[in-house]
Amino acid sequence: MKCFICGLDSAEVSKVGGGVDAYWGECARCGKYYVTGSMSVIAENKGKHEKFLVSAYLRERDLNQLPPPMIFAGDVPEGAQAPTGSFDIGWDTIISQEALRSVSEQIDRTLCNLSKMASPGKWIPVLGELDWVVAHAEDEDSWEFIIKQLLDDKYVEIRGGISPGALLDNALRITPKGWNRVADIERGAAALLYKQAFVAMWFNDSMNAAWETGFKPGIEEGTGIKSLRVDLKEHNDKICDVIISEIKKSSFLVADFTGDRGGVYFEAGFAKGLGIPVIFTCQKGDWEKKLHFDTRQYNHIIWDNPEDLKIKLKNRISATIPLET
Repeated sequence: MKCFICGLDSAEVSKVGGGVDAYWGECARCGKYYVTGSMSVIAENKGKHEKFLVSAYLRERDLNQLPPPMIFAGDVPEGAQAPTGSFDIGWDTIISQEALRSVSEQIDRTLCNLSKMASPGKWIPVLGELDWVVAHAEDEDSWEFIIKQLLDDKYVEIRGGISPGALLDNALRITPKGWNRVADIERGAAALLYKQAFVAMWFNDSMNAAWETGFKPGIEEGTGIKSLRVDLKEHNDKICDVIISEIKKSSFLVADFTGDRGGVYFEAGFAKGLGIPVIFTCQKGDWEKKLHFDTRQYNHIIWDNPEDLKIKLKNRISATIPLET
């Protein structure tokens, strides 16, 4: 049947029961998703580029075995309830999330997506038009460009070698070098692409000023890096999964031990284990005295007030974090 998203005859669709005005779709190109009744009608008139971006978003989630979304035509209405195992998201939100920042990010995400399609040493079956979205490629030319670059980088190889038409109708296999690159990406070695810093801290009202006028501007001003505090991030996954995912995508982590929170110790240790730089901080006074023996060996920023924190954090980032602004 015709897919609501890409419009190709490549999907199985069905009406969601229980009086819900929505459809379930499972497409060979897009993967799994739900759409509201109104979205199923409006999608048909969406532009080709928008449909491609949503297809790429859905396929990548499917490859990573993430929950399928319920897609709304506009903003998600208050009180909306997605089917069990799903979550609500607006079409325009997907479009804004899916915009790639650079060709290098496209290449890295393509390689990671390919790694989900076959285990090491195994050939990925012939990839046709339905699979171009795996490479965030909107057409044949884009697909050939990305695959050719992966071949030039020796991240993949092609069965039978390169020949006329080989990039369109032959199987691929990720090389050992390619698998090492995938590991580097997943460990966060390429995290500067995401321009994000994870802040592990005490989520208490007493820390609001420290966040707003200390951590946030201390990280963001003049760096091109966005600060992330996970309790302020919208999501529908388990919080521990979100934390691990976001740390992996971060250029560095700021671990503040004010409040002596066990989660901060875990998040700092997890980042250190991945080779992600960690900046240790703590408010001057009683909390400083409670710092655990295992972290005292690191050079903490001891801050007195939010403005003091901002200045010291900016200086530490400038001195120790390699930033590509």
